Amino acid sequence: MLQNFAKSGVRVDPLGQNGFVLHRQSSDGQQHIFCLFNLSEQTQTHTLPNLALKWGKVLDSKESNWLENDKEQEMLLPKQAQAGEELKLPPLSVAIYKEAQ
Repeated sequence: MLQNFAKSGVRVDPLGQNGFVLHRQSSDGQQHIFCLFNLSEQTQTHTLPNLALKWGKVLDSKESNWLENDKEQEMLLPKQAQAGEELKLPPLSVAIYKEAQ
């Protein structure tokens, strides 16, 4: 999956004032992955694109295995999301979603 290392397969877009979304796609444009970086102290929102019907979470930096303080785990993102669904990214977090099969 995503063995395309060409720069044309990578795009970065801003996420509010203090974040960004890294999008990678395969050379045939059929596989996609989104890395969402919220670098601010505020919650940021991002709408998942219509490039796939369903998206599956690969990583959420607010999961317990990444945290020292379990209190932050209250802000977990959904494991599955639909195209067009709005995600609320917790402050100072990273999440990765890929298209679900």
